[in-house]
Amino acid sequence: MMCNHSVQGLREHQKACSGNSATLLHSSPQLGGRKVRETPPRRVSRKFQDAILRKVKRSDASLTSEPKEEIVEQEVLLPALESVTLEGEGLAGRGKRCVARHDFLNVLCLFPVLQHLRQLREEYDATFNLAGGEAGRKLPSLAVMLQTTLNKALEELVDSIRNDPDTKMPRDGTVHELTSNVMMVLERRDPNRAALRAALAQFVTRVLSALGLALHNKSTKYEDSALQAVFRLNNFHYILRTLRKSGLLEVVHSYERTLEQQYRENIRDQKRLYSQSWSRVLHYVLEVDRPLSPGAKLKDKDRQSIKDKFTGFNKELEEMFRVQKAYAVPDVELREALKRDNKEFILPKYKAFYDKYAAVPFTKNPDKYLKYTPLDVSNLIDRFFDAAA
Repeated sequence: MMCNHSVQGLREHQKACSGNSATLLHSSPQLGGRKVRETPPRRVSRKFQDAILRKVKRSDASLTSEPKEEIVEQEVLLPALESVTLEGEGLAGRGKRCVARHDFLNVLCLFPVLQHLRQLREEYDATFNLAGGEAGRKLPSLAVMLQTTLNKALEELVDSIRNDPDTKMPRDGTVHELTSNVMMVLERRDPNRAALRAALAQFVTRVLSALGLALHNKSTKYEDSALQAVFRLNNFHYILRTLRKSGLLEVVHSYERTLEQQYRENIRDQKRLYSQSWSRVLHYVLEVDRPLSPGAKLKDKDRQSIKDKFTGFNKELEEMFRVQKAYAVPDVELREALKRDNKEFILPKYKAFYDKYAAVPFTKNPDKYLKYTPLDVSNLIDRFFDAAA
């Protein structure tokens, strides 16, 4: 029967939810207002109606004078629905306790429970048009209770992410624990549950919005602007990769079609901001278009200017390597892309500078100034983002 199936379904959902008791201490966007188009209710199956009638026939003979609707409601439906309601109230109570202790991973298991109730609702409504009364209100009331609990959990989750109190930042700019925890929660939502795809898409969009704001605010705690950019780059890249891998990106596109484009643009912007850290190195090698007559004798000030440029370049390059080798870029593909971008940005300009002055007798101690060939610079860049280098 439907009621027995309801109880069993709720128990299975409760058992599934209790399988992972991981607690999310950091978490966060809000369910939006788009409505999902409802499909017309199905007709009550003949098999289901026959089961109800068999129950009625087994009722006490003294009740045969009562209307069939009252027999169905009092002797068959209400006891079974009471069991379903108690199971649901237990889930709602557990959900509220999870919200109170910010155990969002478990409370979000109400998503499949609500889907289960929605699947029952069509047959339930059609059946209780026969019975009406208190029985007809049981399941809708339970659904409202669970939806209210879930909505509160989602609001608490969004607020928890937006106002995450953790001020400790990873020293190397790697993916923040808040990001990994939030994405773990999102990954646990099944994107293939069609009945909940619209709600899930809106929920994920709100969470990501709050997470983006929190990450921006956290990044400002770094004094080094390059490390700020690397931190945001790592986190945005991790979010986008997780969305793709989990299948959530396709779900969210039904609600926010530009989400992937937004993340790709954010990643590109952070790469550009990071590349600005090389400006202090390039500063010394950009003025290479000044004419230098072949064989012309250099003036003292010209020789000193060339020395200063090589000295400045060498010093800044070594300082950047000292600092940025400790930066973390955990994703291999992203790390290699950054190194490649650095080479494309630096090497052509430095090679032009180096080739122009390497053969010029501006010093009696060339090893002191011609310390790095273009190949040496390329090899040094390969050792960036590696604390063991």
